[in-house]
Amino acid sequence: MDISRANSEPFLAFHRAREAMDRTIKVTTGALVDVQRRAKNDNGTLIKELVSKAGEPWGDRFTLKSSSETLEETLRHLSGLWIAQIFSLFHLYVDEAIGELSRWRAIGGQTLSGRRTDDEGNLSFHSIYSMVGATKEGIAQFLPAFRYFELIRNCAAHRGLIASPALAAFNLEELDASLASLPRRATPTGTRRTPLPALPAITPGRVIPLMPRHSVLGTYVCYSVAADINRKLVEALGVAGLVYMAAQHSVLSDGHPARSAVHKNPQEAINTFLNDRFRVKLESNSECIRELKRIGKWHVVVDKFKQNSLMRIAT
Repeated sequence: MDISRANSEPFLAFHRAREAMDRTIKVTTGALVDVQRRAKNDNGTLIKELVSKAGEPWGDRFTLKSSSETLEETLRHLSGLWIAQIFSLFHLYVDEAIGELSRWRAIGGQTLSGRRTDDEGNLSFHSIYSMVGATKEGIAQFLPAFRYFELIRNCAAHRGLIASPALAAFNLEELDASLASLPRRATPTGTRRTPLPALPAITPGRVIPLMPRHSVLGTYVCYSVAADINRKLVEALGVAGLVYMAAQHSVLSDGHPARSAVHKNPQEAINTFLNDRFRVKLESNSECIRELKRIGKWHVVVDKFKQNSLMRIAT
């Protein structure tokens, strides 16, 4: 069984949520910029018409001083919300990754311990590295960029997007070096890497002039850290741990959106998760049986699969 490029269940969920968010940012921005272009110099007529036809109870009862300023303010506000959202997704991912590790360690009678938050109350992903006994060498270059966007997230969530002194005092040279280290795809011509957007000018006590491009960059920074956590988690789980994770979500848990009722036996359900969701390469269809027997969980999986099958028949 080859797990060298494997996904964990939490990372796959984060990956898909981040992709959906990326599409949302780009579609929303495209639509608002198009409205901004078409509403130029029309005294707000187009925007009032669109708002009144939105199917919401507010009708067109609002004051609009400038279409352009209103749409720029809307994009700035949304950009802050999007950065706050990606960190919420990231925190959920870290929490679920710790949960997977805790469930696996419990089989051997071990419990996880360690602080889960930093001094400011942010969910700290650093704890998972200590839990698996791994270094943060693979993400050291990303950490200043992560901290920068975490400060923006805090401003968006708790300060109405008004820049904090900590954000205004951030070391820009360190930030530039961190962002330059991010893996980037080549441009369409293949001659150079995709350029990074210019960062917003930060003034303490003033609203941060965010743009959607900054939100996309923030999601990518979070993704880069999340990918390294996934690698460390997969290494800590090993083959047996990944098989048990697949069994947990395909059979043992009460439900999963990707679960199918067409599987004829438990190993078929587990292998579907291993192949299709976790990107694990199997040498044979019986490998999962061997691993689950080795950790004393195969009979539990078989009994639960039979119970689920009986419940489907009953309904």
